[in-house]
Amino acid sequence: MADTVTTNALIIYNAREIDGGLFTCASYDMPGMASVHVTIHAEPNLEPMADFILTDGEGFVLTCLVVPPIPSGNMYWNKNGILIGTTGLHDIDGDRSPDGEILTNGSLVIYEADKNDAGIYTCLLRYVVNRRSETILRNINVNVAVEVTVKEYIKLGSPLYQPIQIACTAYGFPVPEVAWMSKNFTLGSDGYWGRDISVTTQTHSPISVTSTITIGDLPGTFAMASVTCDANNFFSNASQLSLIIKFGTITD
Repeated sequence: MADTVTTNALIIYNAREIDGGLFTCASYDMPGMASVHVTIHAEPNLEPMADFILTDGEGFVLTCLVVPPIPSGNMYWNKNGILIGTTGLHDIDGDRSPDGEILTNGSLVIYEADKNDAGIYTCLLRYVVNRRSETILRNINVNVAVEVTVKEYIKLGSPLYQPIQIACTAYGFPVPEVAWMSKNFTLGSDGYWGRDISVTTQTHSPISVTSTITIGDLPGTFAMASVTCDANNFFSNASQLSLIIKFGTITD
């Protein structure tokens, strides 16, 4: 007598998270029963915490929740595109001393933060479904308020033509935009005002930029002028004035 094969299918339309679970297909006949179990998991998603502003000297914790939870999967963290790792202690700033750790629940802990800990942190969830590896990633911006450093007082001693260069270094994340201002002009990161004044800007890292203003000369044997370095990102601003005094002679 030929075997009889019966095919039956369960179809779920417009599947949602609540449709996940353990499904059992069972076949009954006179000699006994055969069954097979299939576990259906809803596709996971990552829900990152909101972006925030770090406080110098204080630690912080970054979290990405896996929703809905899955029985297997590994959480990894990157900073500015560079891998930090997975569960355990980590030397994030490269000083050969642990300054953070990734907990078993996937959270990233930074013990004592400074402005160098600002940046784009990425949580990555890697899991396997149907023997195929899948990856989900989300970004969290850890911002830091703007600071500027510029020489406050500049003395010039030669009555001859003497170009003046003043450098202003601005720190912050996102990296600040820098402008120079005086009563006569405002110049952005790169620009000119007439033939005697120019600005050049160089970005050093994701949190620092240096803008240099070059002033051709101050007329006469005694003159005084001032310029202000102004830096801002989308949530904070800082500025500092630099005073330039030109004397006929300077002995010290």
